[in-house]
Amino acid sequence: EGREGVHQTSSVYRTSVVMQDVCSKAFAWCWLWGLTWIMTDIEFFKMRHITPYFLEGKILLAIGCSCLALVIIFMLDKVQDNLLRQTGGKVSLKDVQHIVQEIVSAVGIMVGFSWEHSFDASVAAVSSTTSHPVEMKLGLTFLVMFVMVPAWRRHILAKSLFHGDAKDVKHKRRLASEKGLSYTPLAKVT
Repeated sequence: EGREGVHQTSSVYRTSVVMQDVCSKAFAWCWLWGLTWIMTDIEFFKMRHITPYFLEGKILLAIGCSCLALVIIFMLDKVQDNLLRQTGGKVSLKDVQHIVQEIVSAVGIMVGFSWEHSFDASVAAVSSTTSHPVEMKLGLTFLVMFVMVPAWRRHILAKSLFHGDAKDVKHKRRLASEKGLSYTPLAKVT
């Protein structure tokens, strides 16, 4: 019963984590396409024939998304500080940090999607100027992959795996202790 209770709670927990992930990605896509739509209606861009469907517009959109992300993160930090100060500790610090972290993750996904669109358009633009555009696009894709994947693996993936494993271990320990059980991971996570 004890182990099944932990497993059932764990599957509910994992389902909620998956749903949060789906919602954050949907949030990111909605913001990205909303900003794309807004950009098509701005007279400044219309007069210069800059649309978010061409390279210049995609780069400007990515820069705009990055700037918006900085503003949102700065505002969330201020809101978090004010909320904790005004409630006098009635609101859990972990709850507030979790909410802020989820929003920041969704905003980060939006920025990543916008820059991915810019990279894709850049590769297509450069490859279209050659006599063999398909081969050039394939070559540029591999070049970008050989440059970006090792850096991503070394810096982003390593941190993500470490933090994800640490959170998972803490969660499993908490669930096990609620049921009067103990939990020891197979590999040590500090």
